[in-house]
Amino acid sequence: MQKIHSFLALPLVIALAACGGDAKKTDVKADAKAEAPKADAPKADAPKADAPKADAPVEMIEHDLASADPEWAGWVAKGPKEGKVMQDGIKGARIAAGRAAGFDLAFAPKHTDLATLKESLEKGASASEGKLKLTFTTETPEALEWTADGYGAVKYNFVRNMKAGDREVTCKNNYMVGIASQESLARHKEACDTLQKKG
Repeated sequence: MQKIHSFLALPLVIALAACGGDAKKTDVKADAKAEAPKADAPKADAPKADAPKADAPVEMIEHDLASADPEWAGWVAKGPKEGKVMQDGIKGARIAAGRAAGFDLAFAPKHTDLATLKESLEKGASASEGKLKLTFTTETPEALEWTADGYGAVKYNFVRNMKAGDREVTCKNNYMVGIASQESLARHKEACDTLQKKG
């Protein structure tokens, strides 16, 4: 008789264990989820990744461009104090500083065909298969400006045909790297206007 009672009680025990056990496990899991902090939940005091940062002050001084190429003997332009003068392409002069200053400006001893340059830039963006988008903000015979949006960042760029004294030159940022902010863009453009021949 005892065996029969045990036999009859067995399905009930299994059923209770199944219901109770699963419910208990579900409750434990639910409690664990409720108590565990969400990994992707932003902290109230954490700064936003896309919050714009104010540029650090940059001390600008006059640099002698002669060391870049004999073409620039007697020519000077302003750049960050820690900037270095180097050659850029054929007979070009460049002032570049590190990441802290975020400055990279070049001068060419001739005007640039901006229509051809734009066409080349567009071909490059097209070859990126949608990873890079260019938006042209200024397009005149004297200046080409654009933003490059891609690879996790938006960068500003410009190329300007100008006259320094009686000489035709191009002033441009290093658009292979780009400029990180509008403040820095303005600083680069202001430096273009400091190009002059002394003596």
